[in-house]
Amino acid sequence: LDLYAMDIDLWNLAQVPESEIIWKDNPLEVNGISAPSMHLRCQLPADKIIDFYKEALTKDRWELKEYYPKENALVFTKENRFFYLAVMSNGENLPSDVYLVNSPQDLAICKNIKDYFLQEVIAPDTPGKDFSDLPRYPGSKRRFNVFTPFQGAALIYEAEAKPEEIAR
Repeated sequence: LDLYAMDIDLWNLAQVPESEIIWKDNPLEVNGISAPSMHLRCQLPADKIIDFYKEALTKDRWELKEYYPKENALVFTKENRFFYLAVMSNGENLPSDVYLVNSPQDLAICKNIKDYFLQEVIAPDTPGKDFSDLPRYPGSKRRFNVFTPFQGAALIYEAEAKPEEIAR
């Protein structure tokens, strides 16, 4: 049984105009770190959504730490917390999907993965969990895992075996 408290930053955050809430305050889990998240669907173009949240978050004393314009993703920090904004455009005349995540720790996936991949000796498992209903290849090591509020998940493993062996 997972218990989860309402995230005040997500609940108090202004909602971008012309948007609807798909889900709010659901936990996103990345490599064992649980972070409350929100998913909106919005009719505005990605740049307008980004401008809206840049203004709203900086007004609430969040500092812009990183901005990835090609990916429409931003990272904000405040008092050792991390706030992520990602806008996924779905094509012309279609609404964009907006994801907001308020994390107690840095979810910098690339920085985390570099400590585990391509080492001379296979490193131990990264924190997190495995699928409960899918067997894991013997001797493999977990490198990355994400469990989303909409029942999606992604896991990456490293093993000393040929792909054909693992597939069998």
